[in-house]
Amino acid sequence: MSEHFQAVIVGSGFGGSVMAYRLAEAGYRVCVLERGKRYPPGSFPRAPHEMKRNFWDPSAGLYGMFNLWSFPGAGALVASGLGGGSLIYANVLIRKDEHWFVEEDPVAGGSRPWPVSRAELDPHYA
Repeated sequence: MSEHFQAVIVGSGFGGSVMAYRLAEAGYRVCVLERGKRYPPGSFPRAPHEMKRNFWDPSAGLYGMFNLWSFPGAGALVASGLGGGSLIYANVLIRKDEHWFVEEDPVAGGSRPWPVSRAELDPHYA
């Protein structure tokens, strides 16, 4: 394996995985860095007592799929593993209603309307 890359992506979550795919598709040599491991089907916790082994706390010898970050006035559940934040969702994304795809009152000079409709995404859901 080469040690020279044109792009290094930190994290394999929602954003990192898409960025890595698009850059590789365009012919770039891409390296994805992920602090966690791969979680095969069936390895997710199924009961509350199984949750402890899935926390990330190296000081306690735990290298699981998520950890909690706490800041004044805010907290975050952060994933650690191949797939990043999608692990927290168990790789499930709920279908949004059509109104999520329609910009009722576009802001002048704002972003472009979303180019995909709910109907176009429907075939990609299980």
